[in-house]
Amino acid sequence: MATINGEAIPVDWEGAPGGQRAWATVAGRRYTLDVLATAPGQLSLLVDGRSCEAGLDGEQLHLNGRVYRAAVERDTGLVANRASAAAHGPAQLKPPISGLIVSIHVALGDAVQQGQTVIVLEAMKMQMELKAPRSGHVLSLQVEPRQEVGPTQILLTIGD
Repeated sequence: MATINGEAIPVDWEGAPGGQRAWATVAGRRYTLDVLATAPGQLSLLVDGRSCEAGLDGEQLHLNGRVYRAAVERDTGLVANRASAAAHGPAQLKPPISGLIVSIHVALGDAVQQGQTVIVLEAMKMQMELKAPRSGHVLSLQVEPRQEVGPTQILLTIGD
């Protein structure tokens, strides 16, 4: 479920092996997405063959020059409701697309702040910083540097 400008919309996300192709079902309509991370929080998308630019700034979703208030109940790797994650217990971090773990900036048990860089991922010859979805402590760390990961894989878990 996603909330866009206050309206609850059913959304389901499915990533594919390789992480460049994904599928989203929004309000019952299925879309095929080709995803390219152009910078942290910035995506270039082909949605059913049409070009689209998307970005996230806090809880504002920028989509083709328009700005929306956006939050989701489950982190898709693209947009996360950080306040909801903190209120509902442990938060799992998953990569937005498949890639290679370049570096890990935390260890098991470390205290982290929401928005802190915890992992650097390389995808399609570009590096992106993956940020802590909430403040807390690293409860589990399930990857190592130089490990290949996919968009459904849990990289780490942060909780109290």
